[in-house]
Amino acid sequence: MVSNASQSGNASVPEDSDHFKCNSPLDNMVLSCSSVAMLVNMAHLFIIMRLKLLKGLAYRHVLINITLADILTS
Repeated sequence: MVSNASQSGNASVPEDSDHFKCNSPLDNMVLSCSSVAMLVNMAHLFIIMRLKLLKGLAYRHVLINITLADILTS
């Protein structure tokens, strides 16, 4: 009898594998830290865009670029 894993062409990975799930507490911690970092950076970007004090400063663009780069990397 042939198993489903060998029929799919990749015998090393079973069809019902859960390698995309977080299996350890460290994985859960990294995922939660990344999620919190993403939310905080989005809030930071929203605050920078809404502050009238920063509207005329050239430094505002630097803050926006740093925040966008951090969002992309997280």
